[in-house]
Amino acid sequence: MILGVGTDLAMVDLFRKEWTKESSSFLYDIFTDKELELVDAGNVPAPQRLAARFAAKEAFIKGCGAFLNSTFPIKMKEIEIINKSSGMPVINLHGHTRKLLSTAGAGKIFVSLSHENIYASAVVIITDQIISPEEK
Repeated sequence: MILGVGTDLAMVDLFRKEWTKESSSFLYDIFTDKELELVDAGNVPAPQRLAARFAAKEAFIKGCGAFLNSTFPIKMKEIEIINKSSGMPVINLHGHTRKLLSTAGAGKIFVSLSHENIYASAVVIITDQIISPEEK
């Protein structure tokens, strides 16, 4: 069963500006070390990749609003968007967010990312489907 759906749109320019700074606390507050390490992987420019992942985090939070009765804020850094070796994006949850979703009965989370020069978008679907050991 679908528990929640979220979507978001992000402007790539914001991430282009932050990516070119010497050090950006904005990026380090939002993205995990692993996300930042992998940002230059593949042929997608880093600002587009960052904007798409930011949109996915926002979409995830919006999707959680449909079924969570928690006033505890979800931290963006506890939502990690990486790619499988196939290139398919996946969401890994950490810390309190992982516990919160597990307690609420959430299972598989599906994410789709899209990015162009100006905008990046994401759609997230949160289900109660059981995650098989191969998917972990």
